[in-house]
Order: sequence, then C-alpha cells, then structure tokens
Amino acid sequence: MARETSYLERAIILGNLGFVSEKFAEYDAALDFYKQSFDIVQKYSPKNHLLLSTILNNIGSAYRNLKQPSLALDYFRQSLNLLMQDSDPHMETMAICYNAIGAILEDEGQLLESLENYQRALDLQHKSLPSTHGAIAITLNNIAGNFWEQKNYDKALITFKECLEIQQKSLPSGHVSIAITMDNISATLARQSRYSEAIEMSVRAVEISKKALPVNHPQILLQQGNLDAIRKKL
Repeated sequence: MARETSYLERAIILGNLGFVSEKFAEYDAALDFYKQSFDIVQKYSPKNHLLLSTILNNIGSAYRNLKQPSLALDYFRQSLNLLMQDSDPHMETMAICYNAIGAILEDEGQLLESLENYQRALDLQHKSLPSTHGAIAITLNNIAGNFWEQKNYDKALITFKECLEIQQKSLPSGHVSIAITMDNISATLARQSRYSEAIEMSVRAVEISKKALPVNHPQILLQQGNLDAIRKKL
C-alpha cells in the first residue's frame, strides 16, 4: 500500500508539471508529463477511474493545443468511457468531457453532433450543480455559440441571455465575462437587425470592460470596434 501511495504521489507531481508546462504553452513537454503520469496510475491503481480519466482529459487538452484534433477527440472519449464504467457517475467530470468533445467537433464543423455533446453536458450539470453555478454558464455559452455558427440567431440569443442571467447572479457586477456575454448578445441582436437594442447592450459591455481592464486592452478595443460598427448600421 505504501508503495502504491508513493507511486501515485509521483504521478500527481508529473501531472502538475504537465499542467504548468501547458500553461506556458510548452505542449510537447506537457504531453510527456501527462503520459508518464498516466502510465504510473494505470500500472499501480488501474481501478482509479476518476484519476485516469482526469489524466486522459489532460492529454486530450494537450493534443488539442498541438492542433491534433483527432487525437484529442480520441483521448476525451477514452476519458468519458472510463467514467461511464465507474459505479460513481462523476457527473461534473463527465460534463467536462462532453464539453471538450463538443468543442472539437464544432471546430471541425460538425455542428449538430457538437450540439448534442454540449446538451449532454448541460443535462448532467443541471443534475449535479446549483442552478447558478458558473460551469452551467460556460456550457450555455458553448451552446449559444453553436447556434450562432448554425445561423440560428433566435436560439443563440435566448441561450446567451440564459448565460448572462447566471453570470449576473454568480459573478461580481463588473466581471469581464459579463461584458463578453453582453457583447455576444449585442452581436446577435445586430444579426437580427435590432440595432438599437444591440447598441444598448454593446455600450454596457464596453463600460464594464473599461472599468475592469487596462486602457487599450484587446477586449476593450474589440468591443469598441463592434459598437462603432453597429452604430454605422443606423
């Protein structure tokens, strides 16, 4: 037992090194650390499905950052399959897998299959998390973005607004994520030719970003540019 604990501690350290490497965009190094970590856990604690699944998720993330979507998708699906074998459903972690799979499929243009995975993630989160949890807002944002890509602006708008409602309950009023969602709502309204409403929402987004971020921050410049473009439509 002591030996197993020692090896698992080493696996966790390797996983942490991989996480740090990934944060510094050293994706090849991160991948190497993650794979070493996985090999140790698989050898000494093969029934630890949650830990193995987490490492597989990390490997998938590294491959996605390395622009290898097929490999990333394979590892995210392996992670999900492991969780499904466990007696404990681990709904929150399964939702993370579904979101990751959905994001890759969306990048590959498989919008309907992507949406199915986002919806599965949302269903699991509704069962396992408080209704105003930030993870639910993230998934709603993913779903709204998918509707946007499908040019289904009515559903995109509804879903962005659901995301915003949760953010306004769970985040400080001046949080930059709120500004980003407001900007997305503004862009969606503009696509529906609802320019006055779009401008109103865009102004609010810019005001929040200007208070929360340094002058000339890229987010401010982007949102101000969006606002200026909508004003020209009137």
